Amino acid sequence: MKKQFGIAALILCVGAFSGFAQDTSVNVNSYTIPELPGVPVIDGDLSDAVWANVPTIPMDKDGDSPAAAPGTGDLDIVLKIAWDDETNALYFALNVIDESFVQVRGFGSSAGTDGYNNERLEIIIDGTNTGDANSTTTSGFHQQYTFDLPYTYDYWGPDNDIAKKKFVAGELGYFNTLEGGIAPSSTFIPVPVFERIEGTLNLTNDSAPWDIADDYVLSAAQIRVTDPNVTEWIEAPVEINWEVRIVPFEYLEPAANLGYDITDPAEIATGWLSFWKDPAHIPLDLEPNKVIGCVPQQNDGDVWGQAPAREHQTNTSGVAGNWNSSESLTGLILGAKATAIPDWSLQ
Repeated sequence: MKKQFGIAALILCVGAFSGFAQDTSVNVNSYTIPELPGVPVIDGDLSDAVWANVPTIPMDKDGDSPAAAPGTGDLDIVLKIAWDDETNALYFALNVIDESFVQVRGFGSSAGTDGYNNERLEIIIDGTNTGDANSTTTSGFHQQYTFDLPYTYDYWGPDNDIAKKKFVAGELGYFNTLEGGIAPSSTFIPVPVFERIEGTLNLTNDSAPWDIADDYVLSAAQIRVTDPNVTEWIEAPVEINWEVRIVPFEYLEPAANLGYDITDPAEIATGWLSFWKDPAHIPLDLEPNKVIGCVPQQNDGDVWGQAPAREHQTNTSGVAGNWNSSESLTGLILGAKATAIPDWSLQ
């Protein structure tokens, strides 16, 4: 439950923070992202017509292994980002080709302390684009959203009775027909996505699968093997579609600072909705010409049977280590609706 304290002081402090200038010069790269003509269905199917006129953005840090054959690579990615005024949200679509799907951590960062080595998507946002090198996942400026897939060859993984109960009870919504394990398929199939906000909602395995309020974060994924002869997920070559909608904030105060109990069943049941609506938090009002600091990053678990190491990750900043600082984030410049950009075909 939430403790009522210090809200007025927090609002005053946050109001002072929002005066930072929006400046593309603080970013490594800058891209103009269009407003969508409509909103896509967040289901992991990237064929929605609204994505057709959105340009692709490079993800080019450590994506290919030196030993990979030309044109294959450990991580080949097509990325699109757009925004929508009516829903006041950013939209992300990623098509990932991964030569070896090694899910070393099951629920990713919910198991152990090295979940960042997992096959997972991270989206780092600084809504005010301050370029402040001290802006971290716990500062309020810098919010790091992570999206994990489960073990596909052993859906529940070890010690995940809570996840199984939620699944059987139908609390995973779109994914509640996937009872049991997920068989390899040469056609796209939906898989659960476990959502986390590091430093803001420090969610643990006790509350997995994470199910953040759809009003603020909505995600889905589909996955398939690229070799129709593969019968096991372990080290299978795969193709993943990620689809994500995020309502960005100028500032998010960590839940612990506000006295929220993130293990409270009432909070879990609503996706911590009261936390998101807390007056200490300031949603970013999206409008043309605003600049948002943001880096989407795909991590790669790499080699099965070896200690997990994020040997390959690919992102939009072109530099590694960006999750601890906002000064090297990519600048997303909110543009008008696009009309004459070539179609995007999935790999």
